[in-house]
Amino acid sequence: MELIIIIIGVLVAVFGASVYYKGKRTNELTLIYSNKLIESTANECVEMLYLGKPTSHFVRYEITLFNSGNRDITPSDFFPEPELAFHFNDLQVISEKAGFANEGTVPHYQIESPEVVVYFERLKPNQHMTVEVLTGSHHDQLTPPVCDSVLRGGHPVKLHHQLFDQADAHKRYRHLTKHTALMMLSFAIGTTGLFTGLYSKFQTYFVGKQISAEQQFIHFFSVDSLPWLAVSIVSIIALLYSYECLKVISPKFRRYKFEHLIQNRD
Repeated sequence: MELIIIIIGVLVAVFGASVYYKGKRTNELTLIYSNKLIESTANECVEMLYLGKPTSHFVRYEITLFNSGNRDITPSDFFPEPELAFHFNDLQVISEKAGFANEGTVPHYQIESPEVVVYFERLKPNQHMTVEVLTGSHHDQLTPPVCDSVLRGGHPVKLHHQLFDQADAHKRYRHLTKHTALMMLSFAIGTTGLFTGLYSKFQTYFVGKQISAEQQFIHFFSVDSLPWLAVSIVSIIALLYSYECLKVISPKFRRYKFEHLIQNRD
């Protein structure tokens, strides 16, 4: 029984370490966008044409390309073509205007209808570059951009709609804070339970006693009572739960912080 518990514990530790190491080195790019409908203010004597048809709607997109992973990204990391490109379905790209870019990225945007191709040197983790794109439309619907570029390893470019809504931002912050508190509570329960169990064993079998190392090992990993076993299982489950919560919450907090940077950078 004790040997089985030890083997399971070792396997869980090895699995957790492998997952953690794999998760620490990932390629991930997030395309964060906001779009705004622009209606023409031209008088009745002026007719604007889009693809040969009268139109009165334009959509302005602000695109932010954010390295949300923890590896440097270069154009050669994309496939099947070694380039990053995005388009807007049935919208025609009219113009583009480069915005902010971190030092060393050196972005260059080129309209290759119907796509906007992004050429850059290197995008390091937590770096970003922005571009403003004006598109023409026959309708007044706001649609997200489309990015078919895929990072090596099969990681698609993630889309995230940037909403500059203070009430929504506060709501998400409270949501993240609540889950962070739950994660910390689980971690505290897990560590306290394990520490209490191990400390009680230490006081019972080791303090004031002279026993061999083999006997110490046997006593240390032995199951002396069902309550101790239950406390150990609950503690391990709580620690695993806090670890999974950390994996989910960390990128959300990073994205939340980045959104505030974008919103307040001016």
